[in-house]
Amino acid sequence: GGMLGAAVMASANVAGSAPAVSSITAVLVACIAYVYFDVALARQYALLLLFITYAVVVFCQFDGTTKGDPSFALVRTIDVLIGVLIAVTVNRTLWPSYARHTLRDSMMTSMRDAR
Repeated sequence: GGMLGAAVMASANVAGSAPAVSSITAVLVACIAYVYFDVALARQYALLLLFITYAVVVFCQFDGTTKGDPSFALVRTIDVLIGVLIAVTVNRTLWPSYARHTLRDSMMTSMRDAR
């Protein structure tokens, strides 16, 4: 998302035009929504991160006159990657895989008993 935002903001002609940025963002939203709801249901969080990172990179730099700074996109992308690595590490450490299966079985039993 960050690199996609950097690509949009790299050209002064595109980055300085609200209709161009809006059009590109609308197409991106349509593509992500299609994949989010129809194709990759198991990857919804990744798609959400992609769009949020894109939006932050584009709209924090958009002023309607100049192109964006690529270092902002790089820093934002690195921040997201660090956050993902921390989340995966904490998830693997504090929530072992066997606990997920135990929780799922317990929830299914509880739902079955509630009927």
